Amino acid sequence: LTLGPICLILALFSKQLLRSWINPEFAEHAWMVSIVLLVGVFFNALGHIPLAALQATGKVKTTALLHVVELCVYLPLLYIVLPVWGVLGAACLWAARTTLDFGFLLGFNHYKTMQPQDYNQKQDAYFSRARLDILPLFPANAHSVLEIGCGNGATLRYL
Repeated sequence: LTLGPICLILALFSKQLLRSWINPEFAEHAWMVSIVLLVGVFFNALGHIPLAALQATGKVKTTALLHVVELCVYLPLLYIVLPVWGVLGAACLWAARTTLDFGFLLGFNHYKTMQPQDYNQKQDAYFSRARLDILPLFPANAHSVLEIGCGNGATLRYL
């Protein structure tokens, strides 16, 4: 989200910045391309959030397949768009791809990670065993532990 204001400021002053950085003639032809690319950069940065969440939850196949499909669509479209609309068309296509990528990643992240747990399908042993895997998380000098909604209290009895 920090990148949002930076992209906005760069977009608002892109023509002036390109004019002083390179030259006025270049700025006349490139300022619109820079604005479109900044939109793509913003959505590409936002896409890293759900991408990291999906990969952290082991859904790497989902992101890999999405990017392969995007590539299979993007390259032929680029081949069509570039000769007709030039650099601006290519920039628009890339910005659209990053925006769609963000949307798909956000949707997949919500769908894949927000699935409700069906506790009615779990075996009774799931609720009756002590969670030994979380014991290292308790401070050694803890005098009391509050256990809420943790099966039948086997972990607390173990402590």
